[in-house]
Amino acid sequence: MILHGVMIMGDEAREALTADIVAREKAFRPLPGAAHMVEIARIRDHLSDGELGPERISDYVCQAMMAWDRGAYWYGHAAAFVYRHEEPLGRITQPGLILTNTGDMMHQSALAAHALRPDFAYAEIEGGGIDICDQKPQAWADAIATFLKSLD
Repeated sequence: MILHGVMIMGDEAREALTADIVAREKAFRPLPGAAHMVEIARIRDHLSDGELGPERISDYVCQAMMAWDRGAYWYGHAAAFVYRHEEPLGRITQPGLILTNTGDMMHQSALAAHALRPDFAYAEIEGGGIDICDQKPQAWADAIATFLKSLD
């Protein structure tokens, strides 16, 4: 099992993310001149440390607009922030890899997950943001390949 983005955090941090991100996404409304799309692009560019090109950022904006159109823009984050990974993480019996990158906002959570499961392999990519698989696809794929090869 390969885990990227495990959320091990206290209630206060979880509530803060919900109050910030989920509340903002629930309140999202289109703005004149498509300013809402520019705002989504700006946020995503910031979260990826400006390392993604305009094509990929545009793709994220389109995905967000499709989710909004379906009334589901905020569902993903809301589900992620209420799901408690600690107990299910402890029940996993197959070999696992905790994959993280130092620039991800969930990096500290990955370290906490590794502390809970020191028997899992651990791979850390330097830098990046929340879109490490797009920012450093070769490093991301190499970490996964190394783990899979170790299972032989």
